[in-house]
Amino acid sequence: MRKIKTLTVKAEKKYKVYIGENLLKTCGKILKTEVLIKKPPRRILTVCDSRVAPLYFDSLKKSLTDAGFEVFLFTFESGEEHKNVDTLSKIIDAAAQNRLDRHDLFAALGGGTAGDLCGLAASLYMRGVRYLQFPTTLLACIDAAIGGKTACNTTYGKNLMGSFYSPDAVIIDPVTLTSLPQEIYSQGIAEAVKYGIISDRKILKILLGDFDNADLIYRCVKAKARFINKDFTEKGERKILNFGHTAAHAIEKVSNYQISHGQAVAAGIITAIKYSEKCGVCGKDLLRDIMPIYHKFGLCDSAGLPPCDLAAAALCDKKSCGENVDLVLIKDICRPVIVKVKKERLKDFFEVDL
Repeated sequence: MRKIKTLTVKAEKKYKVYIGENLLKTCGKILKTEVLIKKPPRRILTVCDSRVAPLYFDSLKKSLTDAGFEVFLFTFESGEEHKNVDTLSKIIDAAAQNRLDRHDLFAALGGGTAGDLCGLAASLYMRGVRYLQFPTTLLACIDAAIGGKTACNTTYGKNLMGSFYSPDAVIIDPVTLTSLPQEIYSQGIAEAVKYGIISDRKILKILLGDFDNADLIYRCVKAKARFINKDFTEKGERKILNFGHTAAHAIEKVSNYQISHGQAVAAGIITAIKYSEKCGVCGKDLLRDIMPIYHKFGLCDSAGLPPCDLAAAALCDKKSCGENVDLVLIKDICRPVIVKVKKERLKDFFEVDL
């Protein structure tokens, strides 16, 4: 087995991110000897969707039970439409039915939906229990599982119910990425492009060549951790991680989540770059640098949705502040800037793709 890579994230508490092949099969020992030393839990509720559970739960369960933990499983139907309050409530009920107490543990196994729901449920159950992240998609590995944001959607928008609540550890097994359809894998590439644009130019070069998933994940997690370490609750600098996401969340909402989060982010990045150029914030043709990556991985460069509908959806965005919305624009690679835009100008923002 290749050497395990580790990173430390400093949020409201410190926790480690472990990256290594076959960690799902061997993580029990690491958790018992390095992560859960104080007040080790007896029971672990694993939260997983119906698509991922048959692939990876048995391996994870064996590793955890071999380490002395009692493991339960809660599954929900896969799909963004199930990232809602009803599923959240069922997770909490499952924990109670299996008699988890305040010293026990939740574990998210899967993509961003499982991670967000599990983390939010953990923050609420008995006023807060510990949880772990076992991401199995590239998008979750480099973004959703890192940073302590938990959430579910409501009728009015994406992630409107949530909390900042960090896991005790993130265990990343790149082997899980080999089972992903290309369209799912590519969603994570969109987030990697984001990190390359806002923070680490080398990521863009890596994506254009042949690369190892573990190395890409490590570099992206390291980039995200820098923002989290400085601004965990997103009062300032962490907002830069929302580059492309104001448009993305609106695209998801207007498409009734038929456009995936990753592809919406890909389209949102293009919108943000074009608007940066239109406003004179960016004086360079950045699209020339990133479009080869879009072509290589089949990323969406435009959602083709009505700007007026997208602007209306963006009014409910979490980044709204009074009469303004904070937009993350870009001056050049690694030179992001946060700009306050009047809400009535949001239609102009979305019209750049016409």
